[in-house]
Amino acid sequence: MTLSDEFNIHYGVWIGYLCILLPTFLINFIVFILISYSPLLYRSDISNLIKYLALEDALFSFLGLIQTFAYLGFVQVDNIGCQIHSIYISFFVLCTGHTLCIIAYNTNSKVQGLPIIEKDLAFRLHLFIWFFCIILAILSSYILKPDLIDNYCIISLKDYWSGIIFFIPGIVFTSIFLTYKYTKIYLFLKKVGINSNTSTIIFIYIISYYVCNFPTLLISIIKISSEAKIAVELYVFASYLIRLGSLLNSILYFWLDKDTRSIFCHYWNSFWLRNRIIDIRTDEYIMDEKTSGRVHNLDVDTIPIAYNSPTIPNIPSPSIQNFEWNTLNSPRT
Repeated sequence: MTLSDEFNIHYGVWIGYLCILLPTFLINFIVFILISYSPLLYRSDISNLIKYLALEDALFSFLGLIQTFAYLGFVQVDNIGCQIHSIYISFFVLCTGHTLCIIAYNTNSKVQGLPIIEKDLAFRLHLFIWFFCIILAILSSYILKPDLIDNYCIISLKDYWSGIIFFIPGIVFTSIFLTYKYTKIYLFLKKVGINSNTSTIIFIYIISYYVCNFPTLLISIIKISSEAKIAVELYVFASYLIRLGSLLNSILYFWLDKDTRSIFCHYWNSFWLRNRIIDIRTDEYIMDEKTSGRVHNLDVDTIPIAYNSPTIPNIPSPSIQNFEWNTLNSPRT
């Protein structure tokens, strides 16, 4: 039985892809547009990084939709299709992972009062990341000629160098970096005596990445440690989880935030209730009094947090989730 035969037998697989990819594209596209044109979100360092994450996830899901519609139209899966599939998946898994690392780095730096990656540097850094990732993706999925057909179009450690080039700077590095940075944030907040649901949020951030990306690595390890043939359903399941990660990114880093949801609802209501297209570049949106001008949960510019800050014991409990608290009048020391 050929690869094409196996995929065509599992026709419902492509319907499953469609159910994940379509909402993923729409949600991430909305996030990207909203952050790009909303003055409050655009000025936020963290929101600017989430914009890059949403762009990457939107493009990832868009290419996946093109592929899905092509296969639903009974286009046969061949080696060229496998290479294209492997290249774009590898590229976006690497890109989104490194963007998540930058978000974690900036969040940790802000919480501890350290220098952060500013917007201009973040843009140049992303240009480098995209160039670096496309080189790695082409090298691991095409130049080294991995046996993608045998692995259902997913890079495997069975092709040693292809697997190393993809998994080490991608899934392994990102998982270690996220765990390290978010653990530092949790330990710091615990040290200064801030009681909140931060540990829960950190746990969700880390676990969501592990759940969505590690099955691909585990299947690859099983592949090289066992001669048994791995069922196509396991590869499909791992592929589903990778794409689901793009949906969870926007939900966890944007839609779960109270203030960003309020901004979205403001524009949504303005459009539908007034029956007109509004210019979302205006500065008319007024933040809720309880937010005290906060822009995003992960923004902590207004918190006088540093190891030597005398105001640490007086920091109130967080009004909402993550790492943003009400503005204090005390200056940062």
